[in-house]
Amino acid sequence: MTRGTSSLRTPGRHVAVITTASLPWRTGTAVNPLLRAAYLAHILKDSKVSLLVPWLAKSEQGIVYPNGITFENPEEQADWVRAWVEERTSFPCKFDIKFYPGRYDASFLSIFPVGDPTIYIPDEEADVAILEEPEHLTWFHHGRRYTEKFNHVIGIMHTNYIDYIRRGAGSAGGPLAARIVKMANWRMCDIHTHKVIKLSDAVQNLPRQSTHFVHGVSPAFLAVGDKMAAALKGSAYCFSKGAYFIGKAVWGKGYTELLDLLLAHRKAHGSNLPVDAYGTGEDSDDIKERAERYELNVSFLGARDHLDDSIHPYRVFINPSTSDVVATTSAEALAMGKWLVCPEHPSNDFFATFENTLIYHSPAEFSEQLEFAENNSPKPLKPEDRKRLTWCAHSFMRPDTENSMLADSIQVLALPSDHSKQSHGSLEISCREDATERLLDVATIEEDEWPGWLTRLKDWLAWRIIYAGNGKSLDPTCTCALSHCLLLFLFISSSVVRSYSRCIGLGAFLQHAISLASN
Repeated sequence: MTRGTSSLRTPGRHVAVITTASLPWRTGTAVNPLLRAAYLAHILKDSKVSLLVPWLAKSEQGIVYPNGITFENPEEQADWVRAWVEERTSFPCKFDIKFYPGRYDASFLSIFPVGDPTIYIPDEEADVAILEEPEHLTWFHHGRRYTEKFNHVIGIMHTNYIDYIRRGAGSAGGPLAARIVKMANWRMCDIHTHKVIKLSDAVQNLPRQSTHFVHGVSPAFLAVGDKMAAALKGSAYCFSKGAYFIGKAVWGKGYTELLDLLLAHRKAHGSNLPVDAYGTGEDSDDIKERAERYELNVSFLGARDHLDDSIHPYRVFINPSTSDVVATTSAEALAMGKWLVCPEHPSNDFFATFENTLIYHSPAEFSEQLEFAENNSPKPLKPEDRKRLTWCAHSFMRPDTENSMLADSIQVLALPSDHSKQSHGSLEISCREDATERLLDVATIEEDEWPGWLTRLKDWLAWRIIYAGNGKSLDPTCTCALSHCLLLFLFISSSVVRSYSRCIGLGAFLQHAISLASN
């Protein structure tokens, strides 16, 4: 059956944004899907938008959520989330918040669904699904295929799990596990999505992929940037602090690179660069111990919201991480008018097009760029760069806007998009679109982009072989995560399917698959 073009802009659509984390855990997979749902609901006024997030037992909330925040029931958490997003966006929350049961898995430092999340979206509303981290949502999925439940499924790749696992993150780390998970990611995305959006090319190759940065920052960060730019006109000293880093205190989030760069600077120059580090996490004590052993001048100041007033005066944000797909904190720092010092890496391709981004290629160049940043003032954002950082440019056009710089920028932001492009590496960057418009463009599936019948058959067979005869969910808490990945690899590898079908004959193979599906 031939399928026509499917666009999220078509009135009357039901859009479900499904993710693997929820506030108050301030991780990217909680914050960005929440803001995406808010702005989609704000723009697609004739469509219905839902956000589906995990609900954790109270004992696990205490492990994951900061500052002792816990909730007695999902309704209480939904109210907390709505209040947060309305404060950040300055408009009413017009989308539903639904929950599926989740479990925190310490070996992966992540939340996984328990059971089948698709049952929490009624069949009559199962139209468009945006899977935030489709591989993460489906590693242990037991239930309907997302492409069977929904008409139009988009996957957005947030996290470079291959890098984390290769580094040995969690109990199932190492090179072999990384190779296995890479194959599993490809197959899960093939089975459960019609199209995959990679935020950057730091992510592995995937089926039916395109690379676009479809995240933005909330208006509050741009308001800070406006304030600092206005202050900079009157005084060069509005940035009264130097360099800082903010991120969860685990080695894979850039702390290894940060300490190594600071150590290299001390050895080369005989002096320490002072840096303030914000964040808490499982590796906090080890990170502090290594910084002391290296005799570095790093102040560890605990967890802090990136919008906190104490962050505003910093002149330079350092983000040395090479494990990110795209770092939300880097976008936020640019929006606040700061210098961004970061390495040349696919995860930084989008940011490299901004005037205030200083790229380094070596430890020596890192020292040079940081010294330059600490002795020079960053430039105010250009209107077109402001727009590229926003979730929704026209959401700024409020009658109560008082900031003259913002008002001047609105005239430019309100212009129709001419879709002019800048090429940087393999990432195609729109200079005239905000994040939500970029998503709506790239999420459209044209008639010739739908998976063909052979791909659909292959995916259906692979799914049935893995799960239909299994009889129970692959719960990540019931056995070793590595053995699960190995099991996935053995069953879902295309070569296994092809070899098995050749050995027993295609007819017998299909008969066997149908037999499994009927059990």
